[in-house]
Amino acid sequence: MGFPSQFIRKTYEMVDDPSTDSIVSWSQNCNNSFVVWNHRDLEKHVLPKYFRHNNFSSFIRQLNVYGFSKVDPERWEFAHEVFQKGQKHLLKNIKRRKPSSYTSALNHQQHPQGISSSNGSTETEEKESLKDNKNKLIKELVKLRQEQQNMRQCFQFIEQRLDLMEQILQQQFHGMDIRIRYMEHKFSEIWNSREICKT
Repeated sequence: MGFPSQFIRKTYEMVDDPSTDSIVSWSQNCNNSFVVWNHRDLEKHVLPKYFRHNNFSSFIRQLNVYGFSKVDPERWEFAHEVFQKGQKHLLKNIKRRKPSSYTSALNHQQHPQGISSSNGSTETEEKESLKDNKNKLIKELVKLRQEQQNMRQCFQFIEQRLDLMEQILQQQFHGMDIRIRYMEHKFSEIWNSREICKT
């Protein structure tokens, strides 16, 4: 039981798509290998449809991670014993290899036509990944600072409203105090006038 990894599943779908046979397709010689006929078009038009990157060197590195081997020194042909045309159910048997087992194969991988070496590619990808993470952190920091600024403005607004309400209440209390004193004075005058009338 089990399911194939997302990389293996998407690679199979990519190779098996007849609409891109001029770029990548199953080998005509055997059913357990495929050929990348045009790696530049693969980077530009095909890889972005299936993966989050368009780096051919990164794609090759992932193939090595899962045990694929380059079978023709003259072209980009890769094979795996259970990566077979029409046998999608076998994909679950393709597992990641341990780092020590695929690093050696990756170092001996041939890279004609200006494709960078695996070590250089890996280093570049790690730098790009760090750069992307840095940019994401910067964006997140800017977002948090903006939220902090918005909250500060909100608190200032609330504080201003409270101060205004306090001033209004003080004015109202002051007005009530004046009215009470006035009423007390009038009451005193009325009381005194009644006392005078009695006498």
